[in-house]
Amino acid sequence: MPDEPSPETPGRPARLRRNIEVALDHRDQGVVIVRVSGEIDGATAPRLSAALHRELDIPTCRLLVVDLRRVDFLGAQGIVVLDNARQHAQAYHIGFCLVADRAVRRLLALGVIEDFEFCDNNYD
Repeated sequence: MPDEPSPETPGRPARLRRNIEVALDHRDQGVVIVRVSGEIDGATAPRLSAALHRELDIPTCRLLVVDLRRVDFLGAQGIVVLDNARQHAQAYHIGFCLVADRAVRRLLALGVIEDFEFCDNNYD
């Protein structure tokens, strides 16, 4: 649950610590939607990374859509995880796109990584 205390988030009072939730939705024709909620920081990024790469390693995956609309915080480690997954997808000729709100899009635009593709919200 996103509001439960997380011992993995050091330096925050227990009432402010958050977890990450990753939900998978496998659609027809190799489309996989990964819905992420909570905080993506140094403590939670490995879990997201494992989920993304696990899906990219499935031979039937043709498009990986990462839905970040319920992400409350996206730290540097989260951006690295997303970029690594994008590169993995590109190497195996798998489509990769993000569904994100304006704040996350602006944050990603500030970085040195400019290769993220954003898709529309038709993956509800």
